[in-house]
Order: sequence, then C-alpha cells, then structure tokens
Amino acid sequence: MSQGEIFDVCIIGSGAAGGVMAKELCEGGAKVVMLEAGRKVNPVELLSHKWPYELPYRGLRGEKQATFYQGDISKSIAYADSDDVGVDRVRILGGRTMHWNAVTLRYAARDFKEWSTQGVEEDWPLTYEELEPYYDRIEQIIGVCGNDDHLEILPAGKHLSAAHPLALQRAHSEAGHHGHGHPAHCRAQGGPHPAIRQTPALPLLRPLHGRV
Repeated sequence: MSQGEIFDVCIIGSGAAGGVMAKELCEGGAKVVMLEAGRKVNPVELLSHKWPYELPYRGLRGEKQATFYQGDISKSIAYADSDDVGVDRVRILGGRTMHWNAVTLRYAARDFKEWSTQGVEEDWPLTYEELEPYYDRIEQIIGVCGNDDHLEILPAGKHLSAAHPLALQRAHSEAGHHGHGHPAHCRAQGGPHPAIRQTPALPLLRPLHGRV
C-alpha cells in the first residue's frame, strides 16, 4: 500500500462484522482497506482444543485463550462503581470468530423478544423471521456443519453437511469423562448417545468456495 493511496471504505476490525462487510464491499467493486490491531495466529498456536494435561498449568492460568488477548487488550477496559456487567475484548486477526472456537449458533425467535416474554432487556427492532434469510446465506458462504434436532431454542440452519463424526466422538468422550456434553442441536446420524448433540460449527476440514 503506497502512502497517500485513497480507498472508498476503511473497516476497523476483522471479526464477523468486519469480515463480512469487507467481502460484500469488495465483491461490489469498492476499494477497501481493513485495519486490525491483532496479528495472525497460526493453527499450531491455537490451544482451544487442547486437553488440560497438554497445557503447562493445566489450563488454570488462561493458557487456552492467551493468544486472543494480545498486547494490553485485557486491561484496556475497566469498570468502577458500575453494575455487575462486563465486556470482553479480544485482539487477533479474525476477531471474535476465533474466540467462538468455530461454534456458530443461531439466535432463537424468543431471543429477539426478551422483554415481551421474560421482562428483561429490550426487544430487538427486528424478528428472527426477518433475519433468517441472512442466516441462511452466511451459513452457506462460510460452510457451517450440523444437523437439526428439532429444538425451538436452537433453530436448524442451512448446513453444508452433517456434523462430523470426529467432533462427535470427542464430544462423547468429554461427556463420558466430565459428565456433560455441549447442549447444542446437531447430532450426526449413527453418532453417539442421543443426549450428545454437536454444535453447528465450521469444520475447517476441506476447501470451500476456493478457500483452504
């Protein structure tokens, strides 16, 4: 990039919102520059899927997610004399999509009407039905895998494929060793016990739309 170069749009942050905005604007012909304070983290540096015994402090010192909090980001927000509410920030190429650990759940219809149904927070200015076509589109673009277990709280998506058996085997193993599974809505046919459901996720196992 040369000094004085002019762009149509400047996007700050490479997370879910910034990434999708950049894609749509570039494909629409705009000249875009993206600013990201975090560095790229190679897959071998990610510790999210490590077992406790594979970590130097067994995960008790936040090693699993240390790569998400680069620089002084963990100390950049302070709360004083406030309600018991906090905001977590990460600094890494990919933003919060890295922090999600590839889990990509949809909000349920009830999540948009918390005030009307539960008397807390505020209702959204739009409904699940209005947002649903956009869920459908982005799931196809990024390649979300999962199944429909017919749970109202976890709506089914436009999945690229069924949940992958390896992920399910791990979920089953974790449930057996730790007494719990992930309460999500995707389970491959012929997989483990029906109580173990696989979260809709990005498998990152094969190329998709020309990406590796």
